[in-house]
Parts: sequence; C-alpha cells; structure tokens
Amino acid sequence: IYLPDFKYGNNDYGRRYSKVPDYFDKVSQAITEMYEQVGSALIYENGVVVRGLIIRHLVLPNGLADSEEVFKFIAELDSKIHISLMAQYFPTNRAEKNILLNRAVRNSEFDRVADLLDKYELENGWIQEMESQDFYRPNFDQDREDPFGNKKLFDVSDLKP
Repeated sequence: IYLPDFKYGNNDYGRRYSKVPDYFDKVSQAITEMYEQVGSALIYENGVVVRGLIIRHLVLPNGLADSEEVFKFIAELDSKIHISLMAQYFPTNRAEKNILLNRAVRNSEFDRVADLLDKYELENGWIQEMESQDFYRPNFDQDREDPFGNKKLFDVSDLKP
C-alpha cells in the first residue's frame, strides 16, 4: 500500500519551507508511478487495506500547501484516488518563528480546502476533524515513554469493578 504525503502544490513552497528543490515535480512523478502500479481502487482483506494508494494532504495556514494545485493534479490523474485530508498542523521548531506558519489552521482555511475536494470531484477518502491537532501531537516533555497518552486511553485497571 502506498501512503504518500503531498504537502505542497508548487516547487517554490517545497523549496522554501522544506528545503526540497523541485518538490512538486518530484512528488507528482512519484505519485504517478505509484498510481500506475496500483491504480485508485483500495483492496481490503479482513477489513484492512492491503493494496492501493491513499494520498495524505496536510492543510497549512495561509494557503501555504497550495491545496488547489495538489487536488487539480490528483483529479487529472484519477478523481477516484483516495485522499486523507488532514487538519492536524501544529507549529513546532522553526515554524514558530515564521509569521506565515506560526499558528494553527483556521476553520475557514480548512473549510475552503475541503470545498476544493468537491470542486475537483474527489469523493473518495477521509476528512480529519479540526480538533485533531490536539490529539495527534506527541508530548515528549510530559512522558517520553507514552508521548501520545495511549496507555491512559487503554488502561484496563480502570475497567475493573
């Protein structure tokens, strides 16, 4: 199964924010190759995907993902490709010092990107909840052994009478 991230819809943002020259060109070539190998259908066995292509796209503040170009490319390749639209962006490390990246994604920004799925007739996939940025972020300062707090979620001692 292929699960690539398609972060930017142009080469400039890829170079500027991730230091990857020709980002869009390289990612679009790689995704085209993945698509040629497996197509757009997902193959399930026992309720688990075992073959297919799911493209992850993280919405960034201030339109810095250039999501429309990402979706336009995907739709031209095959509008049946599955997309996981993610809202979990949280500024860390050097992003905190960049005025364009130093905040979470606003609801209006995420809604605009989600609407683009309809514009390009991309109907297969998943849309993450806006609150996900609070749940999918590890806290290594608080607990290095359980940074996501999973042990608390699945503590069986809480279930005993």
